[in-house]
Amino acid sequence: MSRILKPKVEEWRPVRRFEGVYEISNWGRLRRPVTVRGHHAGDFVRGSLRSDGYINVALAWRVLRRQVLLHQIVAEAFLGPRPAPNMQVNHRHKDGNRARCWSTNLEYLSSGANNADQRRHRPSRYATGAAHPKTKLKADHIPKIRRMIQAGERLQAIADLFGVGYGTIHAVKFGRTHKGVA
Repeated sequence: MSRILKPKVEEWRPVRRFEGVYEISNWGRLRRPVTVRGHHAGDFVRGSLRSDGYINVALAWRVLRRQVLLHQIVAEAFLGPRPAPNMQVNHRHKDGNRARCWSTNLEYLSSGANNADQRRHRPSRYATGAAHPKTKLKADHIPKIRRMIQAGERLQAIADLFGVGYGTIHAVKFGRTHKGVA
């Protein structure tokens, strides 16, 4: 696995739409370059860690106020604007630490490619089927359900027997869930 390293030299750039009020570094640090309303020049802006692991920061200047994810500010400053509206900022590091907003960790990917990358590198967050911690159907239920479907049982009757909804059994029948279970 390739390790992504923090840039050796910290470089500062203005934050778009907040030029002269905020600067962002390639290390993912946000600061104020000028004194504004009791906040001294050089003060760092602390963000808050969200439950999903991303860092959220509040930017304000006169009437313009925004809640922004820190990694998106870094990407915009060091990678440029989004190449297309459907592109998302992806963290390339494999440890899943979304608080590391180094410019070397970020890239633009399409929504589908970003989701595929997350499933590949952080599969525990994307467990599906019998591996999902909240599933009502266990791996040993699936072969029984499939045999009942082949025998012509009504899907609603099977759903009632296993304590799940009709849609769950329908998804098993057509292979949308529990694909890996024989």
